[in-house]
Parts: sequence; structure tokens; C-alpha cells
Amino acid sequence: MSLNHLLLFCLVICLGLTVLQHPMIGVYTQPYDSNQSYVAASYVKYLEMSGAQLVPLFYSLSTADLINMLQQLYGVLIPDGSQTIDINNLSTQNADAILNYSMEQVFKGVQFRIWDTYARHGMLSYLTSK
Repeated sequence: MSLNHLLLFCLVICLGLTVLQHPMIGVYTQPYDSNQSYVAASYVKYLEMSGAQLVPLFYSLSTADLINMLQQLYGVLIPDGSQTIDINNLSTQNADAILNYSMEQVFKGVQFRIWDTYARHGMLSYLTSK
């Protein structure tokens, strides 16, 4: 086997491993009780069926911890929720941090996707309008 064949083999293996990697998607949790949060199983199953690996983003994280996690992700799903839109609410503040992080990445030329559903459209619309 010549050196060229060996290099070509290594290139094919490296490209194959790159293609086989699954995107890491953060799923923003919703408050359940004062000390608990949840993500509906339907969102988890939907994303897993598409090949994504999911990482829960707990709404109660500090902003610094949240940003550290976002730096390792491909995007974030913000599921529907019935929470009140209140900028003093920790859940809304962290959603604002996710939105700001995404916009900073876009300005740098890096794509960072946010997918929100139903009532969360209202929250993100409110946050972008301020």
C-alpha cells in the first residue's frame, strides 16, 4: 500500500466520522414546580428521530453556566410553555440570554439556530422588541 493510498484512506475515514456526528441540540426546560422542570417527551422523541443528541438546558441555570453550555451546541429548541412573559422571571431572563447569544453568533458569521414553538413565539417577539 503506497503512501498516497494510506493518506486517501485516512481522509475517507475522517470525512466519514465528520458526517456521522450527530448535532447537539439544547432543549430549554420549562418550570414545573418551584424546584423542578421538565421537557415534554414529544419534543425529545421528535429530535432524537432526526438524529440529534439532546442536552437539557435547565431554566434555573446561571447565565454564565448557560452560555458555557450554549458554546457546545448546534442550536436550541424552546418548547411551548404557559409561563408569564416577565423580564424579572428567571425563565424569561435565560431565554433572553439564549436569544442574545444566538444574535452574537450570527454577527460573527456563525449559525446558531433557535426553534421556538407556539406561545414562546410571543416571548421571543417580546424579547427582540425591547
